[in-house]
Amino acid sequence: MLETPLYSNYSVSPSPAVQAFEDEPTMPRLRDLKLSTDHKIIAGVCAGIAEWLGWKRITVRIIFIVGSVLPVLPGFVVYIILWMILPKKHL
Repeated sequence: MLETPLYSNYSVSPSPAVQAFEDEPTMPRLRDLKLSTDHKIIAGVCAGIAEWLGWKRITVRIIFIVGSVLPVLPGFVVYIILWMILPKKHL
């Protein structure tokens, strides 16, 4: 008769706290922000931000339009600056 080890069904797994920490989504890195070449309307800034954040493109475009109209957020100026400094996404 074969003897089974005392801990034959024991598997090492991380504690629930460690597992929850490992499963948390990570924040997008700023260096991954690129101009979109596939879904651009003017320069691809809004589409690039939407791809980077994982949002719908229309949501980012509406935020930029509202930001351009309100005097608190100079959305148009931010758009031009991002257009100049963001690299294009290569296919």
